[in-house]
Amino acid sequence: MAELTFYKWQGLGNDFVLVAGGPEGDNGNLVRRLCARRWGVGADGVVYLERSPRELKMRIFNSDGSEAAMCGNGLRCAAAQALRWGWIGEGEEVPFTTLAGPKRATVWGQGPSFKVQVEMGAAAGVEEVDLPPESPGRRGMAVNLGNPHLVVEVKEWPQLASWGPRLEEWGGGANVEFMRPLDRKRVEMKVWEHGVGETLACGTGACATWIAARRWGLVEERVTVQLPGGELQIGGSEEALAMEGEARYVFSGRWPLP
Repeated sequence: MAELTFYKWQGLGNDFVLVAGGPEGDNGNLVRRLCARRWGVGADGVVYLERSPRELKMRIFNSDGSEAAMCGNGLRCAAAQALRWGWIGEGEEVPFTTLAGPKRATVWGQGPSFKVQVEMGAAAGVEEVDLPPESPGRRGMAVNLGNPHLVVEVKEWPQLASWGPRLEEWGGGANVEFMRPLDRKRVEMKVWEHGVGETLACGTGACATWIAARRWGLVEERVTVQLPGGELQIGGSEEALAMEGEARYVFSGRWPLP
């Protein structure tokens, strides 16, 4: 029987099944089976990682089988696994190809926990938006980081299971970040991810939240974004975003293929 070797990773509780190579065959069905919490490995998504002489290529699929252009937490995990495989060196800045364009990552550590810095590139489509009148948010900001985001400033946390899907649909399939500032250097954030649902963290969402908070004059240049799964350090500029956080190896295994 053919088997698929996989590696389980998590970045602040946002967890992934990582596979060497690219997707093949009925990939959507495979992704849904792998990600199923009770029937499969269990994950928020599947990351495929390929190696070429000059760069690494990452593709990310949500747990519903749909493909996402970019995932900051997934990229940190992919970079750390590349270090474990010996594809890159510790402290070496390495280019990645993603559907959202080129990114660069640097990894430090010996595992199972690694520190990863990612150069996220530039944001696009940043604009203030009028939220629906009944929305729990005070104001909203649209941000595109290869994948679309809607950042909503709130005073109190809404019911994500109720408001996440409604604002996701209203935003045209965007990831929805609910945020509230703690002080000039710290922001709290919860996320409803398109194609996944509520997760413990979102790297691109943390970057989008930083942009919105800066545009609204709430925070300084370097900020700690506090998520349910942990913390990310975000800084730089809208033209050159930088994200730093943990990636943790969990386990590896083999999945039987039909």
